[in-house]
Amino acid sequence: LTDPVGFFCSGIHCDVKGVRNGKLDLGIIYSTKPCNAAGVFTTNDVQAAPVKYSKNLVHNSALTFRAIIANSGNANACTGIEGISDARKTCKLVAKRLGLRQRQVAICSTGVIGLPMPMMRIEPKIDGLVAGLDTNKGEDVARAIMTSDTFAKEFAVEVKTPDGTFRIGGIAKGAGMIDPNMATMLGFVGTDAQI
Repeated sequence: LTDPVGFFCSGIHCDVKGVRNGKLDLGIIYSTKPCNAAGVFTTNDVQAAPVKYSKNLVHNSALTFRAIIANSGNANACTGIEGISDARKTCKLVAKRLGLRQRQVAICSTGVIGLPMPMMRIEPKIDGLVAGLDTNKGEDVARAIMTSDTFAKEFAVEVKTPDGTFRIGGIAKGAGMIDPNMATMLGFVGTDAQI
């Protein structure tokens, strides 16, 4: 995901599930420039707080994005008003640390349903997550969003045209979970093409 120019990633272990296994479970994707965004979201009747929050941002066509924060271990689903508040607070913390507006940060979560987000473990890790941003850590985010996946999924291509060269990179988790209705799959694609 960091092959396109201007994209940085970072992943960190914050023990979202409280199992102390050391696995990466919080990741961030950051662009040095504002990005036009598009999104496809689950059509299930039950939608997690991060889905509602990010869907609202993406559907506001006047906005551009600079960052996406994503976690595994807890889907922040069926968590009511507290879940929306936690999603909003996480985006606010990331935005503050990066010097962005809160509405420039989207959020995605995957994992256990029905449990509140362990904000006491996530909040202290935001500074380290942002400090770790680098152009060679796309795989860290691919690993941080894994749930039942057996390996990290990432891919990038470079396209040469008469008008110049551009790159497209992406990561995904839960490719077998795309059905029904974009269930629990997460996928992120970035490009330095002028779209």
